[in-house]
Amino acid sequence: MPTTETGGCKDEKPSPPAKSEREAKEDVTKEVMDQFPSVGVEFIDKEHNDCWETIAKLQKSGSLSDLITVKDTLLDHFDHEEKLFKSTGFDDGGRFSKTTSHNKDHGNIISEIESEINRIKNMEQPSEQQIVTCEFALTLARRLKEHTDLYDMQYSSFMIDYFNQKQQKAQAA
Repeated sequence: MPTTETGGCKDEKPSPPAKSEREAKEDVTKEVMDQFPSVGVEFIDKEHNDCWETIAKLQKSGSLSDLITVKDTLLDHFDHEEKLFKSTGFDDGGRFSKTTSHNKDHGNIISEIESEINRIKNMEQPSEQQIVTCEFALTLARRLKEHTDLYDMQYSSFMIDYFNQKQQKAQAA
């Protein structure tokens, strides 16, 4: 940091104002989002991006309505993803189906969001604590990154191959 000498003291240029807790956690959420991997299928990546955008908005606002929007966006994405598993043949339907734990994790994420919604709705008196906490929004961002790393990346190469073959067949016809 640049300094100037005045008398026997060093005068430092003023530091920028400290960030609020919410702003600091928004930065962390953005870092998590920037590390979000592509599954290599454009429309799935777009849905993932839509999910991230709703989480980023929640991180800034902390509002219950934005949390409900996150839940609805994730429900739509999870439903679409689970239907893709069946329609593409990725879900083998067997006793040890590779999608069983994946789909269960979808339910776990939604349950976590519903618990936060219920916590807020069940507060007896309105207060500052009724907003969605920064910590919850950050935890949710990390949770979705973890889900994508552990589960979504498992179908990445399968879906890329499936949609490439489908496109090649359509072009050949």
